[in-house]
Amino acid sequence: MQEDDDVDGELELNDQLTDAATDEEWTDEEDDNHEEIVDNFVEGINMNETSLDYIPQMIKDMIDKTREIVNTIKGSSILTSFIEKKRLHFNARVKKQKQIKRRLLIDVKTRWNSTYKMLHTISLYRNFINDLFKSKGTLGLAVKLRRKLTRVELSTDEWDILNLIISLLYPFYSATKVLSNTKYPTVGSALYLMKGLEEHLTKEDNNELLNNFKKIILNKFRQYIIDDVEQFNTLKLYSYFDPTGFSALTRGEQTTVEKEITKLHKNVFSSSENSSSSSNQQMKKNE
Repeated sequence: MQEDDDVDGELELNDQLTDAATDEEWTDEEDDNHEEIVDNFVEGINMNETSLDYIPQMIKDMIDKTREIVNTIKGSSILTSFIEKKRLHFNARVKKQKQIKRRLLIDVKTRWNSTYKMLHTISLYRNFINDLFKSKGTLGLAVKLRRKLTRVELSTDEWDILNLIISLLYPFYSATKVLSNTKYPTVGSALYLMKGLEEHLTKEDNNELLNNFKKIILNKFRQYIIDDVEQFNTLKLYSYFDPTGFSALTRGEQTTVEKEITKLHKNVFSSSENSSSSSNQQMKKNE
């Protein structure tokens, strides 16, 4: 009966975390990379800029703990075997489309996409990992390893925070995936996706903690993209001529770009007239 409950819980989790990528698209290319990782979730953030200064550290601590769980499991043949048996047992009892084909993987520094994959995958393994924590005293593990598992065990609240981070990162993962898979990525499609990300970060959710997460990321997103006025205006100017980019512009932005185009045209036309006039005068002198 307990196993049926686990399966039902896992099915529900799978439904909640359905991903745009197929299992085959996710590789384990970084699995054996155990180098020290620098989090770009906290790196470069001025903690004095916001009253929510606990948020970056909370996210970093959660990701660090997740990495430690993955590394601990992958570093022990006993733990790896336990988790793999759980996965195979689960797959044998569910429909093919509900099966979990992904293996646990570790992320790499500066790559939010790989962090999303790591967090999403460990969420799919939630019931397996909780069973591992419960069974650590019966697996014949060394005392040091049992203590480590006790230290990294995730509480219900921590699992909830993990899922909030996943929902925060998913649009960034999707946007990057779209650009990577597009045969001819354009400036317009980039603007369209940036606008979508900004909308995602400004949209209020029912969860206050998730809203606070979004505020922190939105602050940096605007600093590096939106607040660079010259860069962003150039992006909008070129996007105006792309159907996808044009659809992302507000009516006010379209009007501003049209005025800029008119101004540029006048400058070019005026320059051309002056050049032509100078040329004619020179020809008359030569005559």
